[in-house]
Amino acid sequence: MAACVMPIAQLSGQGSLPTRNQLGWLDRLFAKRTAFSENCPTFQVRIKPRSVGSVENGRLLVSGEMPVPGLSLQVSGDRIWKTRIIDPEQVAWLHGFTWLDDLAAFRDADAVSLARNWVFGWIDVFGSGQGPGWTPEVSARRLICLVHNAYVVLAMRCDSERETFSRSIAHHAEFLEPRWQSKCSGIARIEALTGLLYAHISLDLGNDRIIGAADSIADECMGLVDEDGSIVSRNPEELLHLATFLRWARFALLDAGIKPRPEHVAAVERVGLVLRSLCHFNGVPPRFHGGHTVPMDYVVQAIAEAGEHSSYCKRMAMGFARLSSERTSVIVDAAPSLSGWASRNSHASTLAFEMVAGESPIVVNCGSGKGIAPKFAWESRETRAHSAVEVNDSSSSRFAIPRFGQRTGDEIVVYSPKGTRVVQWPDTTGNTFAAEHDGYVALYGLTHLRRLDLGMDGLSLWGEDTLWARSSGHRVVYERAARSLTGGIPFAIRFHLYPTTEVELDENGQYAALVLSSGEVWTFEFEGDAFLELEESAYFDKTARVAYHTPQIVLRSRVVGGSAQVHWVFEHSG
Repeated sequence: MAACVMPIAQLSGQGSLPTRNQLGWLDRLFAKRTAFSENCPTFQVRIKPRSVGSVENGRLLVSGEMPVPGLSLQVSGDRIWKTRIIDPEQVAWLHGFTWLDDLAAFRDADAVSLARNWVFGWIDVFGSGQGPGWTPEVSARRLICLVHNAYVVLAMRCDSERETFSRSIAHHAEFLEPRWQSKCSGIARIEALTGLLYAHISLDLGNDRIIGAADSIADECMGLVDEDGSIVSRNPEELLHLATFLRWARFALLDAGIKPRPEHVAAVERVGLVLRSLCHFNGVPPRFHGGHTVPMDYVVQAIAEAGEHSSYCKRMAMGFARLSSERTSVIVDAAPSLSGWASRNSHASTLAFEMVAGESPIVVNCGSGKGIAPKFAWESRETRAHSAVEVNDSSSSRFAIPRFGQRTGDEIVVYSPKGTRVVQWPDTTGNTFAAEHDGYVALYGLTHLRRLDLGMDGLSLWGEDTLWARSSGHRVVYERAARSLTGGIPFAIRFHLYPTTEVELDENGQYAALVLSSGEVWTFEFEGDAFLELEESAYFDKTARVAYHTPQIVLRSRVVGGSAQVHWVFEHSG
């Protein structure tokens, strides 16, 4: 069936973007129009499986449990497809066939039988274009999983089932051909194009169509990945997803005997180097700007694509500064938050940091609360949800006020620090860093300067936080704000701790003792006019969709006379 591409601007007026409802209507239209192809090539296993499933999740599925919180379905036969699901995360997991990787990883007789029943059950119920799974990104994810696990689904199957499978793959290809361009997000486009490429190769639709998809991927790389290997969102998890799709597309082309374009290969290497630079010593990227903890297997594979630079770490990558010594790493958000329409996942985390010693995280950020509860989705984006300095309960970036008073967590950033400036770059040893931002100047006339010094042995992190009115104009703003507050302008320095960390204050409130999950003991001390407190915090887990209770260390003080400075130190003590 010939594919036609409708320019986005034609959908809702010249130069305007389509609404979500318009995109959904077009997805459903094309899903049904492309469901009946006259000629269907035979599916061939030409791409090696590269996705990594969870053996534990596979075991849960076979036992009748769902590894997605809040999702309770009848798992026998095709009855799983009889229940209506509206939660976007659950729809993406179920109709994106992520479970197929898990069943293939577990791979006993029951898992293989369940995988086949679910795959052919889905084709029977939704294969003609119905249901919530016909969006470009979910369809591409499903298609990739089907191709990766075809050896499980098709083993010892009859010719009619193989033809049904082939027709489904062809349907996905015909749907994605015109619809991948409907996605505004570059990463979603790469995912859709990777799925399209997989279909063209597996159905042996000819080199022209394969090369066409490969050229589109290379063209998207040029606009999506900058010369340093960074992406606009500065979300490390999104960067890993991008790296994964680009890797899969690259190897699929090589499996088909086609050389990827240089732009594609270069983007894979640059992204791999940035990921290597962003990873802590335990191999996990930091949780900034909507990012969550990610599977280690994918991190290792993406880093390996950095080639000869795979063991090299940049001191500044994607706006993050890296300090490292021996077995301790510190990663700092050293750039302003993204603002405007692309900032719906941006957090007010400027100059926040994370710290890991060996395999044990010590200082963390709360992560993203999206998908857990609307309240958490909003609160997790504020400065107080990060290990940063918060002035008078205000965030360093400000978010749009919702029209109807109900915050959803998708509000755009309308103000972010404009004067973020690194005043001391990490040196050749990677131990010292200093930066400042003006996120609190507009409201309080205060500039925040943070200095960090990681000991050469990796056993101490010294920090200094300074707030001051740096000019006469800032002083005017500060004095006006101070007049409305008694005793100066309050501020808090927050250090969110990993959930498995045990912490206890001494009876005088002068220092804290931290016991890590590894059994290591660290202490926290401070100097300056401040009060040390322990407060409750939350650690948001996207996979489990829960908020774990965790402690945070808080230093509270006030800016009096136009300036305030507090010193603090984390130190290994046993």
